[in-house]
Amino acid sequence: MLVFGLPAAPAGAQQVDSGNIRVWGSAFAGRSSIEGNPKEDTQSVVASIVGMTIGADTQMKDGSLLGLSIGRSHQTFSSNTGNGFGKSDDVTLTAYARQPLWGAAYIAEALGFGWHKVATHRTVTVFDTDVLEAEFEAHDVGGRFEGGYNFQSPNRGVISPFAAIVGDSYAQPAYGEVAVSGLPTYAVSYAANTIGTSHIELGTRYYDAFVVNPAVLNLDVVMAWQHDLNNNPLVIAAFQTLPGTNFVLRGTSPSIDSLLFGLGTRLQIGDSLTFGARGDTRLGSRTTIISGSLDFTYRW
Repeated sequence: MLVFGLPAAPAGAQQVDSGNIRVWGSAFAGRSSIEGNPKEDTQSVVASIVGMTIGADTQMKDGSLLGLSIGRSHQTFSSNTGNGFGKSDDVTLTAYARQPLWGAAYIAEALGFGWHKVATHRTVTVFDTDVLEAEFEAHDVGGRFEGGYNFQSPNRGVISPFAAIVGDSYAQPAYGEVAVSGLPTYAVSYAANTIGTSHIELGTRYYDAFVVNPAVLNLDVVMAWQHDLNNNPLVIAAFQTLPGTNFVLRGTSPSIDSLLFGLGTRLQIGDSLTFGARGDTRLGSRTTIISGSLDFTYRW
C-alpha cells in the first residue's frame, strides 16, 4: 500500500507564479509500529520505508496548481515473534491539484497508483526448522480529497482549518509459499484479495514566514484527528499439503482514532531555489508512525 501517504508536492510549497514550471525532489524515510491485539490473535508489526520522489507542477492563471510526481521506495516489515519478515520494492505515480474557491477557500486532490514487488520469509519450528518464502507483485490505487479555508491571523501567519477524506484499494494476487529449506508441510497458499481502507481527517494548519536575510524561512505546522472508516484486513489461506483446510487470517490494524502532528520548515533563497525539511507523526492506541523528508524545489 501507499503506507506513508500519497507523495505529492512538498508541503507548504504551493506558491508558483502563473505559467512558471516548478520541479522538485524529496528524499523520505519512515517507521511504523503497530501492536497486535490478543483478542483477535494478531501479532505486532514493525515496518520501515526509505525512498525518493521527483515531480513538476505549474500554476494556471486562475490560481489552480497542477502537477505530476513519480516515486521509488523500499519497505521492510517484520513481526514481533521474529520468525516472519519481508520486503517490498515500490514505484508510485501521482497526479495532484489545488484550486482556490471563493477567495480564501480551497480544494486539493491527489490520485496515485502504486506497484509493489513483495517478498516474504517465514520460519516454522514445529518438528524441525522449515524456511518458507514467497514472492508476488501487487498494486494499489489511492486518493485524497481535501477542502479548507485560509484565515489571516490578527498578528501574523495564516490559520487553515481543513477536512479530508483518504482512500486506498490494495490488490493482492493469489500466491503460495515455497520451502527453501526443510519440508513444505506448513507452506501456505493465499487467495487473491483486494483490501480497501479509508479514513477522514479534521485539523488545522498554521503557516508563517520570517525574513532571514538574504532568505525567507517558512514554517508549516499541522494538527489533526484521523478516524478510520473501514480497516478490517482479512485474507483467506490454506495449507498446501492439506486440501480443504481453508481458514481466515486477520491482519494487524492501526488504531481507529489517531492524532496527527506535523512540522515543516522551508528556506527560500531568491526567487527560484527552496530547501525544506519535514517531520510527521501519527499517534494512537497501539499505533506509532513517524516519517520525515528532505526536499528541494526549483522554478523557472
